[in-house]
Amino acid sequence: MSSYLRKAGLQKEIYSIPDEELHKIYTGIVELKNEFSYMSDEEIREKITKMQSDFLDIYNYKKDGDVGGNNENMGN
Repeated sequence: MSSYLRKAGLQKEIYSIPDEELHKIYTGIVELKNEFSYMSDEEIREKITKMQSDFLDIYNYKKDGDVGGNNENMGN
């Protein structure tokens, strides 16, 4: 919400989450479920960490360096 309000206040582009990005994460979850019994603990951790990172990127609307909804790019 804070990222949206900052962008609206600064008259920056506001965009919706692309369906392709969410589908990519969903596909990763399905693959993990199907391959789970054949994977090592380390492989499982790596896949979950990657999905977590991808999901948080979408959640925080990471774009143009707006990392984690911080104030780094305010005024740019």
